[in-house]
Amino acid sequence: MATDFFDGYLARKWNQISELGKILDPIADKVNIGGVVIALYFFQDFPLWLTLLIVLRDVAIMLGALLIIKTKQKVTPSNMPGKITVVVVALTIIMFLLGWFTIFNYLLYVVILSILYSAYSYLMVFLKFLNKSK
Repeated sequence: MATDFFDGYLARKWNQISELGKILDPIADKVNIGGVVIALYFFQDFPLWLTLLIVLRDVAIMLGALLIIKTKQKVTPSNMPGKITVVVVALTIIMFLLGWFTIFNYLLYVVILSILYSAYSYLMVFLKFLNKSK
């Protein structure tokens, strides 16, 4: 997660942002987070409902992005609610791994709200893109 942050920071700072990077970076994020929560579910008793919520949100976002790429030949960039959600999910995972379950339990409320809000915001972005003419 830290290398992902620095990669994005350096790409923006050095003006090295590419269309391919806009596609690959979010996919890498989703595979990384998805793989971590699935492994935590199987090996560390991470909550199944939270695993499903995280993975299903990411799958829905990727499917929406693929639809826009296919139909409009446009890449939808990550948005701020999505980026904040990644940070909240990461903090929640870290608290779980550290065994700080009091903080983890409080973060569950934040992560649920964050996931729902970011899913809504991406839905609005996707609908806007799909309703635009070429």
